[in-house]
Amino acid sequence: MRVPASAAAEPAAVPPTLQLVRENRPAGAGAPPLITVVVCAYRHAAYIDECLASVDATAPGIAIELIVIDDGSPDDTLARCLAFAFRTDLRLRIYTKPNQGLVHSLQCGLALAEGRYFAVMASDDSYVPGGLEKVQAALLASESTIGALICQAAYLAEHGNPIDGRPVYGQAHAVLLRGSAAERLDAVCTEYPKPLLLQASVFETRLLREIGVWHDGLALDDWPTFIRIFMAEAANKTSVRYCSDIVLARYRLHGDGVHNRLDRQLRLTEQVARELVPPHYRAACLANVRIDIGLIHLYGGNRAYGLWLCLRGLLTAPTPRTVGRIWRRGARALSRRLRPTTLRGGAG
Repeated sequence: MRVPASAAAEPAAVPPTLQLVRENRPAGAGAPPLITVVVCAYRHAAYIDECLASVDATAPGIAIELIVIDDGSPDDTLARCLAFAFRTDLRLRIYTKPNQGLVHSLQCGLALAEGRYFAVMASDDSYVPGGLEKVQAALLASESTIGALICQAAYLAEHGNPIDGRPVYGQAHAVLLRGSAAERLDAVCTEYPKPLLLQASVFETRLLREIGVWHDGLALDDWPTFIRIFMAEAANKTSVRYCSDIVLARYRLHGDGVHNRLDRQLRLTEQVARELVPPHYRAACLANVRIDIGLIHLYGGNRAYGLWLCLRGLLTAPTPRTVGRIWRRGARALSRRLRPTTLRGGAG
């Protein structure tokens, strides 16, 4: 399949910290790929083979390139990437660099991308079989360029957890993603349903470069990206499409993510609220960030600190909407605590 050269994004200069350690450019693959898939790899030796296999398993006619960026992994993540037996017709580049964090890896991937569209996969997650094929079909069938194609994801849980395979995005996500551009921007800046996954989305490469994602000094990768995307949509600079019928990614549940390091999460989300969220949403955003994390502390047994954070959030934006937020979140948290442990964490 050929992608018109005029439609493909021009690659930027290779960042100086990167070292190219493996490359495959198949003969006759002169046309730019439709989709660049960037795998940001760090300390996931136990999962990286599954991640790479999910990209390698795409049909040969799918116009993708794979870029793997190892962020100075201390384990054998890079060695596994180098040893992986990719099919010979897959466009491939593997890089390594000193540890500089996920956002820096995303910067590098975006600078290197040659595809018209840009996709990100975490090295502990994977693509659903057939997911990228359906994404390509949707992109090619569209009469206009799609700025962001947001798809469904499925949970990837271990040890017989029955949540395995269940959809990540539930009714709250559907309400957000099917609303108007103004409604989406309001929701993503104030009380969006979590998580919103980069790995379940595909973005126009040109758009990401134009709106300056991952170059604003923010340490979070996902939430700021969607804020910028929805800001661009509200300004009529792009279009966003939600395809709930395309299950693109499998999202792994385990206990060492940022969502379990609450002090850091609070600091990073407050940074986003102060530095990126538009001023007229900022108070509500800060209030909801503090309330959300306060309730997690509260129901985790840290009652004094949790109550303090909730009160702080309420005083940040003392409005009926904030009070309603505390009530709804508290009721949902209590309901989840009354469910069996293995069923918690379902789509919200």
